[in-house]
Amino acid sequence: MGTPQLPNGEADLSFVKYAAQEIGRAMNSYKVICVKSTVPVGTNDKIAEWIKACYTGRFDLASLPEFLREGSAIHDTLHPDRVVIGANSESAIELLTRTDSFIQSHSPGYLCYIGLNLFTNVRDLINKGNFCGQKCIRSFLRAGIGYGGSCFPKDTKALIQIAGNIEYDFKLLKSVVEVNNSQYSKIVEKLQQALGNLAGRTVGVWGLAFKPDTDDVRESPALQIIKALIKLGVKLNLYDPVAMNNFRRIYDHPSMTWCDSALQAAENCDAVCLLTEWREFVEVDLASIKSAMSGVVLIDGRNTILAEKARTLGFSYYPIGRPALQSQSNIPECV
Repeated sequence: MGTPQLPNGEADLSFVKYAAQEIGRAMNSYKVICVKSTVPVGTNDKIAEWIKACYTGRFDLASLPEFLREGSAIHDTLHPDRVVIGANSESAIELLTRTDSFIQSHSPGYLCYIGLNLFTNVRDLINKGNFCGQKCIRSFLRAGIGYGGSCFPKDTKALIQIAGNIEYDFKLLKSVVEVNNSQYSKIVEKLQQALGNLAGRTVGVWGLAFKPDTDDVRESPALQIIKALIKLGVKLNLYDPVAMNNFRRIYDHPSMTWCDSALQAAENCDAVCLLTEWREFVEVDLASIKSAMSGVVLIDGRNTILAEKARTLGFSYYPIGRPALQSQSNIPECV
């Protein structure tokens, strides 16, 4: 059920309201209605009122938020690492707790969901992580160029708005949004550090989707990075295994060349920037890439490439949150 963001940052609940009314009109006996959509804390009270306007019998509501990753939704459905149930009714909880791995809470389950999203947003901005629990796996503590997609940005802004409605200044979450919005500039800064004036340079871009294994480009950090580079006069060779058509529909420019492979995107480039950690890029033949390039600069926006291997092959390697490894090769001047 879609809950798009309104101009003031709140979630638009019109689709949820319509669905609640439809359920109310169709009910003929006791039911437990499970809310899986990403909705603000307190929405279940509104849903109850919408249903009561159409149905006078007994029913219960429960928050049952989903934790499905784009590109891994089927696996996550069949093998969830957590199930969050929020309900005020013991009978509803008893009916729903048919699994041996769950977090039971009488408070709205969405609060648990948004809290986990908040943690995930914060960890996306962490440069190094040396601690880990069973649920807090290392893959969630990697440095990067920021989060994107349809959920995290919307959920984060909605929670800030909810906090504001009760006169709470959510400084931590505001800082997360602020840092994330500026994180893309790290790539531009590293290119300037490596190449100096970027006007007239050619840069290959690997990855346009906000994460691997999806064609979703909504709120992708790649969009801001590409726009910034074009303003600086950079010519771009772009490649993504599946997201190029979606990206091209929202942004195109004469300075952008759409490529058919990672190798083609690297041809005659002064630098290559890895923005999405597709397996294809992680396992790419770096020697072939080096031979195809005119320069030696490799910007790793996801810290997925083995740094020593890159330097051994002659790259000047620039990761996120770690020192650069300089090549002995001379970086060609832009002519």
